[in-house]
Amino acid sequence: MMLKRLMPEKLKNVACSLLGRAGFHQSYVAPPIDLRGLLDNPAEAIGRSAGNPVLVNLPLASCRSMLAVAFACTNTSGQPFIDTARGILNGSVTGYIGSPLQRYYESFQPSNLAELLGIEPTDKGPASRLPPYAFVFPWHGTPTVQQCRIKSQKIRKENMFHGSKLSGSNGWHLIGPISPEKGILEFERLSKTLCSIQKNGYKRNNGPDGDMVGVILVRDDTCVAVIAPGQHRISALVALGYDKAPVRISCTFVPIVYRETATSWPAVKNGFMTVEQALSVFDRVFEGQQPPGFSKT
Repeated sequence: MMLKRLMPEKLKNVACSLLGRAGFHQSYVAPPIDLRGLLDNPAEAIGRSAGNPVLVNLPLASCRSMLAVAFACTNTSGQPFIDTARGILNGSVTGYIGSPLQRYYESFQPSNLAELLGIEPTDKGPASRLPPYAFVFPWHGTPTVQQCRIKSQKIRKENMFHGSKLSGSNGWHLIGPISPEKGILEFERLSKTLCSIQKNGYKRNNGPDGDMVGVILVRDDTCVAVIAPGQHRISALVALGYDKAPVRISCTFVPIVYRETATSWPAVKNGFMTVEQALSVFDRVFEGQQPPGFSKT
């Protein structure tokens, strides 16, 4: 907080972006500029935000969930949180055991970062030598062992926020394997979110965790939003039949990524991956396609 009071606005934005690329994300300290109903184009909204977070209504079908696994937010994408939420609603799913979520965690267990990103399936490139927890998108940073420690700490803190003392070693909610306890925690979070929205409607607020957060990817003249955080919320909204929802575009890390800027992405500039590999990740996520090693259960 002291840093933000002392630094000029432009310098603060640069510092936040650099920290974000390294895996450190501050809490949102200012409410987003609410442009819902005023601008439909998220790229235009970001351009008018002067470095501030903005709030826009986005079609859920143009959103991508679960980061590198990149499911489209639709009822037909096979996204396991959405399928589990639909099962809860129709009565076919009553607990974590036997749910689409459990089957997903058991079936998709990438052994390294290359398998999660969907690159270098056979050679010994750098992504094949790092675990999946090193994940960071190539346009946001360069994967390192340090990212694994950051990820584990973030998982532990998130578990604590939701009333659990589970450590990061119990697994990451976006891929398998995870412990049964972690699976039950994720199921309960989804179920509570689903019931709350079904009963009260979707309630957002200007607080640090008051919105689903998106990063905008732009290819040609089309935009999609990669959602994180907000996996449970967006899954519940899709299952409940919502077409649009408010998404916060943050200013704490790169808010918009243009495909044609791939040569300047950190992972490319640092030689972690080639331009072709980085673009293959971008295009796969943009299109809502899963890594080659993923198979629907």
